[in-house]
Amino acid sequence: MLKNGDIDQLERVFIYFDENGDGKISASELKNRVGLMGGEMLLREVAEAVESLDKDGDGLLDVEDFVGLMEGGSEEDKLQDLREAFCMYDVDD
Repeated sequence: MLKNGDIDQLERVFIYFDENGDGKISASELKNRVGLMGGEMLLREVAEAVESLDKDGDGLLDVEDFVGLMEGGSEEDKLQDLREAFCMYDVDD
Protein backbone atom coordinates (compact mmCIF):
# COMPACT_ATOMS: atom_id res chain seq x y z
CA MET A 1 0.00 0.00 0.00
CA LEU A 2 1.31 3.43 -0.92
CA LYS A 3 1.70 6.19 1.66
CA ASN A 4 0.29 9.69 1.17
CA GLY A 5 3.75 11.06 0.28
CA ASP A 6 4.14 8.35 -2.34
CA ILE A 7 0.75 9.19 -3.81
CA ASP A 8 1.70 12.87 -3.96
CA GLN A 9 4.85 11.98 -5.90
CA LEU A 10 2.87 9.80 -8.28
CA GLU A 11 0.41 12.60 -8.88
CA ARG A 12 3.33 14.85 -9.90
CA VAL A 13 4.59 12.14 -12.26
CA PHE A 14 1.05 11.78 -13.61
CA ILE A 15 1.00 15.49 -14.47
CA TYR A 16 4.29 15.06 -16.35
CA PHE A 17 2.88 12.14 -18.35
CA ASP A 18 -0.34 14.01 -19.16
CA GLU A 19 1.16 15.93 -22.09
CA ASN A 20 -2.02 17.76 -23.11
CA GLY A 21 -3.17 18.52 -19.56
CA ASP A 22 -6.60 16.92 -19.92
CA GLY A 23 -6.34 14.92 -16.70
CA LYS A 24 -5.95 11.62 -18.56
CA ILE A 25 -2.99 9.72 -20.00
CA SER A 26 -3.40 8.10 -23.41
CA ALA A 27 -1.35 5.17 -24.63
CA SER A 28 0.62 7.47 -26.94
CA GLU A 29 1.34 9.95 -24.11
CA LEU A 30 2.54 7.09 -21.94
CA LYS A 31 4.76 5.70 -24.70
CA ASN A 32 6.20 9.14 -25.49
CA ARG A 33 7.11 9.93 -21.89
CA VAL A 34 8.62 6.51 -21.24
CA GLY A 35 10.70 7.02 -24.39
CA LEU A 36 11.88 10.45 -23.23
CA MET A 37 13.11 8.83 -20.02
CA GLY A 38 15.10 6.21 -21.91
CA GLY A 39 12.56 3.38 -21.65
CA GLU A 40 11.15 1.49 -24.56
CA MET A 41 7.72 -0.03 -24.94
CA LEU A 42 5.80 -0.91 -28.06
CA LEU A 43 2.58 1.03 -28.58
CA ARG A 44 0.74 -2.31 -28.51
CA GLU A 45 2.21 -3.10 -25.06
CA VAL A 46 1.31 0.33 -23.75
CA ALA A 47 -2.21 0.08 -25.19
CA GLU A 48 -2.69 -3.31 -23.49
CA ALA A 49 -1.46 -1.88 -20.19
CA VAL A 50 -3.83 1.10 -20.46
CA GLU A 51 -6.73 -1.18 -21.36
CA SER A 52 -6.10 -3.49 -18.43
CA LEU A 53 -5.83 -0.62 -15.92
CA ASP A 54 -8.57 1.64 -17.27
CA LYS A 55 -11.41 1.28 -14.77
CA ASP A 56 -13.98 3.49 -16.50
CA GLY A 57 -13.46 2.07 -20.00
CA ASP A 58 -12.65 5.35 -21.74
CA GLY A 59 -9.30 4.08 -23.07
CA LEU A 60 -7.32 6.51 -20.92
CA LEU A 61 -5.66 6.42 -17.51
CA ASP A 62 -6.87 8.85 -14.90
CA VAL A 63 -4.85 9.56 -11.77
CA GLU A 64 -6.52 6.72 -9.82
CA ASP A 65 -5.70 4.24 -12.59
CA PHE A 66 -2.13 5.52 -12.63
CA VAL A 67 -1.74 5.10 -8.86
CA GLY A 68 -3.19 1.59 -9.22
CA LEU A 69 -0.52 0.84 -11.81
CA MET A 70 2.17 1.76 -9.35
CA GLU A 71 0.63 -0.24 -6.52
CA GLY A 72 1.35 -3.46 -8.38
CA GLY A 73 -0.79 -6.44 -9.21
CA SER A 74 -1.07 -9.00 -11.96
CA GLU A 75 0.28 -6.62 -14.61
CA GLU A 76 3.61 -6.29 -12.76
CA ASP A 77 5.71 -8.35 -15.18
CA LYS A 78 4.26 -6.68 -18.29
CA LEU A 79 4.86 -3.23 -16.88
CA GLN A 80 8.32 -3.69 -15.36
CA ASP A 81 9.94 -1.33 -17.91
CA LEU A 82 7.40 1.33 -17.06
CA ARG A 83 7.99 0.93 -13.32
CA GLU A 84 11.75 1.23 -13.79
CA ALA A 85 11.23 4.44 -15.75
CA PHE A 86 9.19 5.85 -12.87
CA CYS A 87 11.93 5.04 -10.34
CA MET A 88 13.80 8.15 -11.39
CA TYR A 89 11.00 10.15 -9.73
CA ASP A 90 11.21 8.22 -6.46
CA VAL A 91 13.21 10.77 -4.51
CA ASP A 92 12.80 12.17 -1.01
CA ASP A 93 11.56 15.75 -0.78
